[in-house]
Amino acid sequence: MKFLHSLALSSALVVCSAGALHAQDSQVTPAQAAQAEKAYRQQWFDNTVKGCNATAAVKNVNAKSQACQCYANAFLARYTFGELVATEQMLKKVPQASGLIPVLLSPEAAKCKVITR
Repeated sequence: MKFLHSLALSSALVVCSAGALHAQDSQVTPAQAAQAEKAYRQQWFDNTVKGCNATAAVKNVNAKSQACQCYANAFLARYTFGELVATEQMLKKVPQASGLIPVLLSPEAAKCKVITR
């Protein structure tokens, strides 16, 4: 459970300018939008892996690294870009809601051997 709590905190710390990506600016090209989405997803990935590596109860460092990358990839595969942006916006308004993310992703965490059930 310590892992889930810490991961929730790291998920809440994703720092990106999602609003800029959703701006109704006609000068943003599809290529720029795609590049911004890629960078945004990378930020989520990096923060998820960082939180996981810091707290997952996996003793072998290499196994932990692989498990955390699996978990972060599963997290990003589950949600669309719009859902990630909406999640970030919700977490900014209600930081206590960050505890819900690891609960929702516990199947992925178990599959990737980040947690055991």
